Amino acid sequence: MLEPVGETPGLRAALSAFSAAGIPGYYDNGLTGTGHGADVVGRLVGTDLKEAMSNVDRLLNIDVFTDDDVEMQNGISLSSSYPPDEHGAVPRIEIHYRSRSARTIANREFLVSKAVELLRALGAKKVYRINKPPFVIHSHSTMRMGLSADDSVLDPSAEARWVRRLFVADNSALANGIGGPNPTLTTQALATRTAERIYTRYFGGKPWVQNETPVSSIDPIVTRAVVERGLA
Repeated sequence: MLEPVGETPGLRAALSAFSAAGIPGYYDNGLTGTGHGADVVGRLVGTDLKEAMSNVDRLLNIDVFTDDDVEMQNGISLSSSYPPDEHGAVPRIEIHYRSRSARTIANREFLVSKAVELLRALGAKKVYRINKPPFVIHSHSTMRMGLSADDSVLDPSAEARWVRRLFVADNSALANGIGGPNPTLTTQALATRTAERIYTRYFGGKPWVQNETPVSSIDPIVTRAVVERGLA
């Protein structure tokens, strides 16, 4: 869409020319989907770029983020080219050219249509669908947890299915991209929940997450507790 308010004009211009949708009127780069009512689809060049940059204080951006479905052709296996070393077998990481699922594309197109609709309702005189190229941001789900071993390597408590007592409690355990950009709070909640599962599963403790009021890590009571235990 239009570029973000709060950034320098030069950066906005660079982002407007950074697109996977080709150049309007010349080629579409094989992009699936339509503009959903946008006036221009693709990178901004020439007159379109000049017009968009003519009043940078009146630009509004909507970024559309959707999670990509897990693609089974990608994965990690044991290398057949390198022998095991003192740490064990050498992993072989295999990543193929991305082939987004129909569900992923449908989610993206739905959100784009809603973004165009929202901008029109706000009074936008012109809407651009820029289509930034794929890029990695706040990676999730490389060790995803789930209900079935068919599509997850961690069980619902974030413990590895094939390595007992190995728990994963960072972004990689998230089932998909629902944490969104900067998923700090989601990750903190997951880490707290995982700590509780370790405590109850292997140390006979009682769950506390749903029964106690969370305390901020910078709360004075935490500092006092650390000092009293001689950990500071």
